[in-house]
Amino acid sequence: ADLMAGGGLSRSRISGVAPRADDGAPPRIDIAFTEKRAQLPVAVVTATKGVFNAGRDQKELKPVAVGSSLMVQSYVQTGADGLALLDLADGSRLRVERGTLLLLGQLHLNEALERVVELKLVAGHVSVDVARRGPKGRFRIKTKHGVAGVRGTRFRLDLGKGQATRLETLHGKVDLAGSKAKVLVPAGMGSRVDASGVPMKPRPLAAAP
Repeated sequence: ADLMAGGGLSRSRISGVAPRADDGAPPRIDIAFTEKRAQLPVAVVTATKGVFNAGRDQKELKPVAVGSSLMVQSYVQTGADGLALLDLADGSRLRVERGTLLLLGQLHLNEALERVVELKLVAGHVSVDVARRGPKGRFRIKTKHGVAGVRGTRFRLDLGKGQATRLETLHGKVDLAGSKAKVLVPAGMGSRVDASGVPMKPRPLAAAP
């Protein structure tokens, strides 16, 4: 144990056990240590405007500069005049609009090497350009009304004043699921879901002015 600690390993991660020896067997001590994996960033801040804060504790968010890395379970928040662009580790891009609070829940590869991304939109509006990673894996954004499940696409998700979650699919397809039903929203269509848990039938998006 002293040798392992001398090599820089924290003593809190070293344990030693002296098992009962069998008759005639020499005594021995088993020493083990726990492996602490380095936490990798899940996003990088590429641009900001106005007030933009981030941190692991929602009550203690602090200003974050361009180029900063964000870890899993970090909150990001823009002020009334704020805007932020984030590059996620899987190649996807997020535009965090003003007055938004977003939780970077998880982003990793599962045992089958499939992408797993889960974000939570607490308030506000985000635009997402999801990197294509094949048909498997998942990219989901949750709100208090439902879940937007993405299939390699570009879309906008808006929580507005909290009465309903509005989805606009710009490219590809998005599954919008409430607690009681879900709909598939293709490109050029939009939908919304509220506390009823039943998403609205997709409708064409309004033409850009």
